[in-house]
Amino acid sequence: MFDRYLQRILEKDLAGHILLVTGKNKEQAALFASRLRHALGDDLFRRVLLATSFPLDVYRKHLSVVSCVLDSPAYVGDLTTHDAFNQGVPVVTVSGELLVQRYTSGLYRLMGIESLIASDAEEYAAIAVRLDTEPDYRQFMSKQIIQKRAPVFSPEDTVRDYERFFEYSLPLSTDL
Repeated sequence: MFDRYLQRILEKDLAGHILLVTGKNKEQAALFASRLRHALGDDLFRRVLLATSFPLDVYRKHLSVVSCVLDSPAYVGDLTTHDAFNQGVPVVTVSGELLVQRYTSGLYRLMGIESLIASDAEEYAAIAVRLDTEPDYRQFMSKQIIQKRAPVFSPEDTVRDYERFFEYSLPLSTDL
């Protein structure tokens, strides 16, 4: 599924490159690379950079210079999304029925930002390409994330909501 998203981005952004972190398992990384090469074809695959992992300082440097982060519809972007938001880096996401497809979109809704939430692969690609090819738009979205990210990192309201929920939903008896 994600292969199709990557393909659409590379087809629309003729100068764009995609950096993917495959993980440390060499066999799985090789299988992934083979599958991706087959799905994208050699021409598009040449613009995909695969890395097994990065030391934390290198990861942060890479994150600080990317146009956007691509939230996979198959894996939750938890830590990467938080790292990106911390640096004001836009994360392109797609909303769906699965929890992994709702995590980042839920954070965006919490911040009041919905323009980076796609409804399908075509819109996902369009958002990613726009962030890569329109620096003013990318900068605008980055500022929006920085200005509105507080609820993501300071969830006092969420804690209070849980407190209210448990106060009103648990029985008053202490005989539990």
